[in-house]
Amino acid sequence: MNLNLRSGIIEDLYKRNEALSVTKEEEILLLQREIITMKEMQLPLTDISKELKAQYGSVKEFAINSAIITNFVTNQPDTTYLAFASFASRPSRAEIQRMENWLKVRIKSEKLKLVIN
Repeated sequence: MNLNLRSGIIEDLYKRNEALSVTKEEEILLLQREIITMKEMQLPLTDISKELKAQYGSVKEFAINSAIITNFVTNQPDTTYLAFASFASRPSRAEIQRMENWLKVRIKSEKLKLVIN
């Protein structure tokens, strides 16, 4: 095999490996950013549930989590928090509003949808 041909093949392999290495590094950085974002979106559900129960004794069930909601007018997805609470007896509108305001402060986000059952 010609020396120039061998050098060309080795150089080509080196460039391909270098390109793969850069791509993998970019992928790792993207995944690290996604992990950080997911950790920021996680909530201390046990603590929030206990605090909610202390304030609203008639609450029977509670759930809260991040959700992706698509706006069909703008065709844009948006991440928000979705909370669900069921009660032994339905709370008043004022109590629901107070609960929603408290949850927004507690989760440090204005993006909250509260569903009451």
